[in-house]
Amino acid sequence: MMLKSLVALFAFLHTISAEPEAFWGPGRTNQGCLNTAPLPRNQCAGKISVCWSPGVRDTDCPGHGLCCFDGCVNLCQGGPPPPLPIPIPIRSPLIPVVPLSPVNILVRRATRTPSNPCQPTPCGPNTICTVNNDGNAICNCVPGMIPKPDTITGCGPECVRDPDCPTAEVCLNQRCVPEPDPCNPSPCGPGAVCSAQKQGNRYSNPICRCEPGLIPNPDTITGCKPECRIDPDCFSGYVCDNQRCVEKPDPCDPSPCGPGAVCTVNPLGNAICRCQPGLIPNPDTITGCKPECVIDPDCPGDYICEQQKCIQRPDPCDPSPCGPGALCTVGPSGNPICRCEPGLIPNPDTITGCKPECRIDPDCGSRDYICENQKCVNKPDPCDPSPCGPGTMCMANKLGNPICRCLAGLIPKPDTITGCGPECVIDPDCSTGYICDNQKCVEKPDPCDPNPCGNGAIATTIGDRCDCKCPAGSFGDPSQKCTQGECQRDEECTDQEACVDYYCINPCMDLTCQKEYFCRVIRHVPVCGKQYVPEPIEPKSVFVIGQSYKEFRQEEAAPRAAAPSNVFVIGSRHGQGSRGGGYGGSSRGRSPSKSTPSNSATIIGSRYRKRRHLVPFLFQF
Repeated sequence: MMLKSLVALFAFLHTISAEPEAFWGPGRTNQGCLNTAPLPRNQCAGKISVCWSPGVRDTDCPGHGLCCFDGCVNLCQGGPPPPLPIPIPIRSPLIPVVPLSPVNILVRRATRTPSNPCQPTPCGPNTICTVNNDGNAICNCVPGMIPKPDTITGCGPECVRDPDCPTAEVCLNQRCVPEPDPCNPSPCGPGAVCSAQKQGNRYSNPICRCEPGLIPNPDTITGCKPECRIDPDCFSGYVCDNQRCVEKPDPCDPSPCGPGAVCTVNPLGNAICRCQPGLIPNPDTITGCKPECVIDPDCPGDYICEQQKCIQRPDPCDPSPCGPGALCTVGPSGNPICRCEPGLIPNPDTITGCKPECRIDPDCGSRDYICENQKCVNKPDPCDPSPCGPGTMCMANKLGNPICRCLAGLIPKPDTITGCGPECVIDPDCSTGYICDNQKCVEKPDPCDPNPCGNGAIATTIGDRCDCKCPAGSFGDPSQKCTQGECQRDEECTDQEACVDYYCINPCMDLTCQKEYFCRVIRHVPVCGKQYVPEPIEPKSVFVIGQSYKEFRQEEAAPRAAAPSNVFVIGSRHGQGSRGGGYGGSSRGRSPSKSTPSNSATIIGSRYRKRRHLVPFLFQF
């Protein structure tokens, strides 16, 4: 059953595709358009489509004429076609003759015109489905496409890549066109020659080669250039000769410089061409030098001199050299003049720009102005009326505040707001050491100036008087003269003299020692001594240093009288069996009933002071 249905559907489609040829004859499509294959692109140059619905009548054509594809573009074809003949159904030989059945009924229905045979479209991809007057679906390729192999199967571009085209043609914009010469136009740069060899029927890739005597710059696609034009184009030790680098001769013989240029050799051995003073290159120092211009009048007409070149004078205000808020105008001499817009001032000059004169008071700078409506106006006088007291003057500081200062010769009493007065009227108004002189406290005169003291005396101010005193080492009346003495210390005298009242004298005076003592000077000091005569009994002298002494005892059964002895005790005590044996002495463990002979003690180290620097020593023998 399914197979019969498919056969009937195929027969119906065949009937539809066969109808145009039955009506219009061989070689024509629907409504009389010729079945034309797309032409090569070079034959379609300059042609433009005038209608957009090939194979049907188009409102873009005069009289609603037919729009047909001529191989390049869509064009309108004549007037309306003749009336269509009554269609005679032609049975396809593919429709089988079978008894009446559901399949046969389907075939009969297929001969009738569908309501919209293009829904769904029976055409292939890249096609346009239209309905002819008979109500049949007509498949046409989209402009620029060709059947692949027919419009029912679909349409496609003529080519996608070069192998899709015939020999000696290439694919360009999905059209097969004759293969262009890859060297026309040449892809090579200036000074390079393009060559492309054919390999079979195809061109090989173009190759760029420099012309003889040229080198790549930096490659042949960019172009070629001479090996050199000037010496710096060559390596060190070479120069440019006829656009070739050759070994360098004397770079300045012959001179490579033009007229007006001087040739010198730099440290690398290259020739350096410099213009003579007052000249400029023309156009370079190798060609020569000349003074084109120095100032604008050296140039003609509307030209000015810029970098010693005459150039056309530009509009000095285009672009404007003025800053924001400034207007540019041209002065009589052609120079631009920048002026601030009304209400603005330079910031800090009109070339930098303009700004409001002020925004806050400090912008006005001067202490006499304040900012009001972006304008600096005179500031009210803070000293009118004056806030200062009598004897003062009022003045404004940088911040505009009033400052009260005393008039010359006056001082605050106690401050300048209260007022000012003289520094003093009488001496007590001044501090210690000053007196009042013309209402000014001046330093009190020095009573020692001029010096009232004698020669060599020292003047010292004590209150309102000058005290005169002889300096140490001198004597005399200080109001007359002070005389220098012989000494100031004992060491400046001999060992037998002492310095007394700045003179070296014998310190042993009449009352220095007692009558029973004698006086002797030892190292500038008077020493009193007493002569001692010992008793006839030979004394037993014992010296004890740092401990106590006890006399040896005889046997208690036979005591004997002890002979007297002389004892010297230094820094300790002495005892002989009884208390009170010597000066400052004491005894331990002895009975006071024992009789002891008398002894004598000598004390070393006690002093007797009578006068300054006179310390006598007492000796007892």
